Amino acid sequence: MNIDIINIRNEKVGEATVPDEIFQTEVNVSVIHQAVTIYLAHQRQGTACTKTRGEVSGSGRKLWKQKHTGRARVGSIRTPLWRHGGTTFGPRPRSYDLKFPKKMRNLALRSAIVSKYQEGKFLLLDELNLVDAKTKNAAQVFKGLGLTSALVLDLSENRLLRRAMQNLNKFLFVTDPVIPVYHILKHDRLVVTVRALGSLLEALQ
Repeated sequence: MNIDIINIRNEKVGEATVPDEIFQTEVNVSVIHQAVTIYLAHQRQGTACTKTRGEVSGSGRKLWKQKHTGRARVGSIRTPLWRHGGTTFGPRPRSYDLKFPKKMRNLALRSAIVSKYQEGKFLLLDELNLVDAKTKNAAQVFKGLGLTSALVLDLSENRLLRRAMQNLNKFLFVTDPVIPVYHILKHDRLVVTVRALGSLLEALQ
């Protein structure tokens, strides 16, 4: 199948041939959901920690005798029932790492990209070069393309575009074709340059 190639003036300048088995894949929503869940889990540091009754400061002696005082029995000043006592079942340092098989990860990436293509939100540009690394120039280019939020995939050599996009909150520049599905769904459009299309297709195989 063929995909239209446009320039920064939103004019068609050619076509690119892509494998049918990639862009005609059925979108697997459940795998996409799993990919997003795992990505967000991996962003958690897992450093939240509370002290148990064995870790808070305080004496371990029994405060008063068990019987015949008229008061409730208590064994330690560090009991969780008291102020400054330990925490019961509080958070402890842990890892939120989840396993995601490579085949499922590739299927999720392919499904996310195909969904963008089916929705008409996949743009293939002939080139996206700037004369200088000014945010204003990048914003003008995206405005001319009618973009308000986009994920841009290009080669790492395009340093000017990378620097110009750093201050655009709703735009993200990436060079790795194995794009987190979360970022594809977070941004409204997916923009790929012709020179980066080969690496993307290779990653989707």
